[in-house]
Amino acid sequence: KEEEKEEEKEEEKEEKEEKDDECNLVRVWDNVKFPSPFPKFSLDAEFISLSPQETEIREDGRRVVVYPSHFGLARVSLVGDDGVCYMDDYIEQEDQVHDYLTQYSGIHPGDLTPSTSTHHLVNRKQVYLKIKYLISQNVDWIGHGLEKDFRIINIQPPKDKITDTVELFRLPGQRKLSLRFLVKVLLGRSIQQVTHDSIEDARAALSVYRVYRALCDSPKKLASVVEKIYLIGRSSEWNVENVDESTSEILADELHGVPIETF
Repeated sequence: KEEEKEEEKEEEKEEKEEKDDECNLVRVWDNVKFPSPFPKFSLDAEFISLSPQETEIREDGRRVVVYPSHFGLARVSLVGDDGVCYMDDYIEQEDQVHDYLTQYSGIHPGDLTPSTSTHHLVNRKQVYLKIKYLISQNVDWIGHGLEKDFRIINIQPPKDKITDTVELFRLPGQRKLSLRFLVKVLLGRSIQQVTHDSIEDARAALSVYRVYRALCDSPKKLASVVEKIYLIGRSSEWNVENVDESTSEILADELHGVPIETF
């Protein structure tokens, strides 16, 4: 009987939390007016390390990972395909930060602390509810490497509503291409020169997506672009610093007439 009572209490608690979530879903976007219909949203997230990777050396001399690094959500930005940045939230941390990974995240000590942060700081639950609300509105999502972003946010939109730019210009079985490399080759732009910025990356992914959509009208041209991107990658050793105007000329014919947007 005691076990049954505990189970009932747990069920009641879950039902209450679910109802609270439903009420809060609308409130989290109180100060934002979305157009109708909803735009497509390009999402990018930045992470910090909450604990280091732990390894050990086995008897045969191999170093193996015993516990992987534990990442925490630090910043989430959301840009609509109408050009509007609807969200740029930094997340207050409940756990101690092991490494801010500033070179890759753009997050500095103090950015996630209420007493020192100059950014729009929220708790993780607010970010979750914002994304959950948009999922409930059946919106389309665009981004580069969205699987990891949504996994750490701890939410999953329907797969048919996600367009991941990491897969758009990829040859089957070949390496995945970085957003930085795709932007340089397709758009002739440089991003992430000093560090990452999630608004810049969200806008960049949106621009890469638009190039893809423009090329979809001609499957042969799209296939040729993908082949040539890998040709450029191999010749430049996948280093954007080795991609110059003469290298980009390889794609000149295929990209002629394709709208290349600034962001």
